Amino acid sequence: MNINLTTTLVGSGLLLLGGILGYYIQYFLNKKQEIISKNNEIKRENYKKFVSLVVDIVAGGKVSKKNADERQKEYLKKIYDFYKDYLLYASPNVINAFANWMQFIFEGKKETTEHFLLLSNIIKQMREELGLSNKALGKSGEVVFKALLSDYYKFFDK
Repeated sequence: MNINLTTTLVGSGLLLLGGILGYYIQYFLNKKQEIISKNNEIKRENYKKFVSLVVDIVAGGKVSKKNADERQKEYLKKIYDFYKDYLLYASPNVINAFANWMQFIFEGKKETTEHFLLLSNIIKQMREELGLSNKALGKSGEVVFKALLSDYYKFFDK
């Protein structure tokens, strides 16, 4: 067999193999990016629901004992619904921050600085996971409550 023909066939074969390999690598990278993008959409929607729930809870103000009990049951149901929706998509940091806050709630503690720090840390972790900046939002993201708490400085330093 002619050496030129052999070189041409081997070169063509390697070129073809490289093209096929490159195609499959690009295909799988695109698929992975598509999945990540879809997961991020789901996360954004779930996190938006949680932030909306937090705003409703914090902005809810004082209500009668009867209404407070009803509202607490409603909020607890919404929190568990959120938990079911986000558990498969959230990062370990968000799951742990949420779990820490829920343990605080289970212990029956009231609105304190610690309560708001735990809650703001969840939001901070969510923002971080979505690639958003938390710069100037405080160590635990507590500045997110500045627009919601009329007595913000009762809980946090100036």
